[in-house]
Amino acid sequence: MIKHVLASSLLVCATSAVFADTTTAPTNVDAFQNTGISLKVGTAGLGFDFTYSFDPHFKVRAGYSFANGTQTVNSSDMNQRGKLELNNADLLADYHPWAGGFRVTGGLNVVNVNFKGHAEKTAAGYTYINGTPYSSTEVGSADLDVQWHGAKPYLGIGYDGFNSRQNAGFFFTTDVGVIFSGSPKVQLDTNCAASNPVICANVDQDSKKQEDQLKEDLHSIKWLPILQVGLGYRF
Repeated sequence: MIKHVLASSLLVCATSAVFADTTTAPTNVDAFQNTGISLKVGTAGLGFDFTYSFDPHFKVRAGYSFANGTQTVNSSDMNQRGKLELNNADLLADYHPWAGGFRVTGGLNVVNVNFKGHAEKTAAGYTYINGTPYSSTEVGSADLDVQWHGAKPYLGIGYDGFNSRQNAGFFFTTDVGVIFSGSPKVQLDTNCAASNPVICANVDQDSKKQEDQLKEDLHSIKWLPILQVGLGYRF
């Protein structure tokens, strides 16, 4: 009889423990309710953000954006047309001063912006370098490489509806800010096709002057604008 009572008691305790663990264990919804993901598009291209909210005032975001396209760089005495590639990763902190949608954002953006172009020839087949026309028998190519690289500070403002979503659902997001990128690295590589060393010396001299002019023209670009909108989902 005593054995039966002890067995019954142990069974009741084990059952209670199982139900207690089941009721107190967090569900998947509870574990992810402060997280979200959003798709964004804008001046940095197409991308996405992962969001984690500590409370209605503070959030962190990690994201990535990319874009490819054809671009023309117009400079003094030379036009360059080529491919522009953008690849940017960012780690940002959002502060919502009124625990609403408005936010102030700061953080780092790992910039990887490349432009690789080729000097456009005139209808007559001439390539202008530093204002001097060179025929195709004198200059084979004049290639421009412009780059922004490295972790750069970001500052901006924006809005998102993450805080207004008490349950899972979609929300709108937007950002306006700047990446303090600094001036780009500029390099002009010119290929002399002439057999006359005097012509090649002139090409090299004009190429160096043209590169300096390009650096001066692009030196004023010390920050990159960010304007993007997106659609997010809070889990």
